[in-house]
Amino acid sequence: MAKPYCIRMTNVSFKTYSEKLLNYVNHCYFIPLPYKNQIRAQEQAQIIASIREIIKKHKLIVHLADKAELSHLYFNPKTHKDDIPVRPIENTIHSPTKNISDFFDQLIRPIFDEKCSITTIISGTSLINQLKTYINKGLFKSSTLFCTFDIRNLYTMLPQDEALKILTEFLQHYGYTKVVKIYLNTIGELATIVLKENVFAYGNKIYQQILASAMSSSFTLTLANILMWNWQQKLVDQQEKTGEFLVATEPSFIPFTSDHPQHVFGNIIQSSLARAVRYSSTFEAFQNEQRYIEFMLLYNG
Repeated sequence: MAKPYCIRMTNVSFKTYSEKLLNYVNHCYFIPLPYKNQIRAQEQAQIIASIREIIKKHKLIVHLADKAELSHLYFNPKTHKDDIPVRPIENTIHSPTKNISDFFDQLIRPIFDEKCSITTIISGTSLINQLKTYINKGLFKSSTLFCTFDIRNLYTMLPQDEALKILTEFLQHYGYTKVVKIYLNTIGELATIVLKENVFAYGNKIYQQILASAMSSSFTLTLANILMWNWQQKLVDQQEKTGEFLVATEPSFIPFTSDHPQHVFGNIIQSSLARAVRYSSTFEAFQNEQRYIEFMLLYNG
């Protein structure tokens, strides 16, 4: 049996082979990234670090001890409509993304309320004040028309990628590069988690939501409003030129044959009467409004 042939480490051939092997490994695994990719990698690293800092600072992370669970889907029948359609609702009260959603709602909603207050009717009082201003300008005439329109299934048809893009455009439009020391790219990444990492259970199966956002998620309403802000820009420009304003409203109550929880119906009566008190300038006006509420309640069962 031949003896194994050994090469001393001081041998020139061994040194040459080692250098070639090292160069080959470096070439395969340690090729410098192109400058563009280096910048992108640095940006991604900064975003990740920023997200970790925000999650830790605001306690947005959900631990196992917090009893986190998947959202679950259920359907609320609209018994007051023909063919009894259903409204899909997700229960996200213990969802892993709930804290982030609540945080974003508290972060972004005040900006929307401030910047869009002129073109947004948030309550009946707001409508009355806007109408009073309109009248004082001498624009209210006997030929003035009040038009209403309804956007159906906005929450359940919300385009995710477009909504995320418009969120950034909205903040940039009003001069924001960051909000409360949080840069826009970080806001975009966290908002992406809320929209695209929403998973729910239904019928012993687990699904990932790829369209719209959960109606029970607090950030959904704010995001939908921002999407509508983008959609109505041409309409707002026309309003500013003509001095007109539009109000979308639906003067009706939830029918008592609806499958909503019982406390909802009690709240309707209480809030309607409280609103009538605030809006009525005389006792006679309040009595008229009270009769109107009674008729609407009777009509709705």
